[in-house]
Amino acid sequence: MVLLPPAGAEAGDLSADDVFFSAMPAPFGFGLWTAHFSPAVLGAPTVLAARFDAGRTLQAMARHRVSVLACVSTQFIMMLNSPLLDTVDLSSLASCSRGRGGALRPRRRLRGSHGGEVLQFYGSNETGALSRTALTDSRQRRLTTAGRVIDAMQVRVYDDRRELVSGSPRVGIPAGKGPATCIGYLDDDGPTRSCSPTTAGC
Repeated sequence: MVLLPPAGAEAGDLSADDVFFSAMPAPFGFGLWTAHFSPAVLGAPTVLAARFDAGRTLQAMARHRVSVLACVSTQFIMMLNSPLLDTVDLSSLASCSRGRGGALRPRRRLRGSHGGEVLQFYGSNETGALSRTALTDSRQRRLTTAGRVIDAMQVRVYDDRRELVSGSPRVGIPAGKGPATCIGYLDDDGPTRSCSPTTAGC
């Protein structure tokens, strides 16, 4: 988790001048690093809600002049489909960080000072993060790929038989280890056993 705040700050050109809104549940990786660790490292304020509601989230973002939104793909789509989207001023919004959740072409952009650009952090809940997109990437890359592997992470791709995939492009199941890898799930041995940080990773 220590790697993620600087990786996110670099990808989104973030600073203490930003205002975060994290829509994820706090106990999970993505929620922890977007609501607690990254803002604390940067010295930036964070807006939190007890429960996610698309309309109330949009209103809170406008009221608090949020510049960085962190959410999962489902929440992102719910906000894009909200009838309140066109009634709130989101001109302060510079970036939206969301979990990969499959390639997504949003029907509408979240308008903001930089167009409310969407950034991806693949694996940020399950492992810490394997790859990411950045504001410097093209719109096509940001919306249709998981971006580039984070330099500090070691990432491999396996097929359904757990055989290593080589060549390019590599299609399969990603596994990684490195400073962003979590060591397992608290009090949940089943999923933790499926992770093997000493070998291929999680």
